[in-house]
Amino acid sequence: MPTVFDGAIAGTSGRQLRLETLKLNVSSEQYAGGIEFCGHVQNIGWQACVGNGGTIGTTGRSLRLEAFTIKLTGEMAKHYRIKYQAHVQDIGWQPYVADGATAGTLGKLKQIEAVRIVLEPK
Repeated sequence: MPTVFDGAIAGTSGRQLRLETLKLNVSSEQYAGGIEFCGHVQNIGWQACVGNGGTIGTTGRSLRLEAFTIKLTGEMAKHYRIKYQAHVQDIGWQPYVADGATAGTLGKLKQIEAVRIVLEPK
């Protein structure tokens, strides 16, 4: 899929296609820091968290991404808030969560189909 920015949707909705991998990067010319994000994957559970440019999920294994968390680090966390939401199988768009909260579902065997991520000044 193409790279998306500034609150655009990554993935699909209404097509019942799972999101398997998510790669994120955030930067600021004003503030040091970045992001830390973690994924919960079918048959694996929570993966180790990764930072800027890292990837959660799996590739080529047909395993669904079921949940994820994102939080800002360093100076970025003092000046911005990161909000995100997941489009989940049979549920649709969940409400936005922020700053390390879990998006998606745990223990329900539901795939994330799309995500939307927004960075907001505090």
